[in-house]
Amino acid sequence: GPKTPVVIEHPVQSFIMLNSQGNPNKADFSERVSALYSLAYAIKMEYKKTAHHQEFTDFTVYPLEGSWQQTEAETLVK
Repeated sequence: GPKTPVVIEHPVQSFIMLNSQGNPNKADFSERVSALYSLAYAIKMEYKKTAHHQEFTDFTVYPLEGSWQQTEAETLVK
């Protein structure tokens, strides 16, 4: 790779996100994730069906990435 810093410009990216609280092992979280993936694949398929598909670069629906925060110290499992 380069030995000096390089500025790399890339196009703006969009993300579909959900915010939630509570136990991620519960049904509510699973239902939200299911809706998230359903929406992502619906958008992907709709783009593929449009007449402007020559201008569209297909995208990958990647695995879920999570950011977790424990807010109640007494519920920590050690």
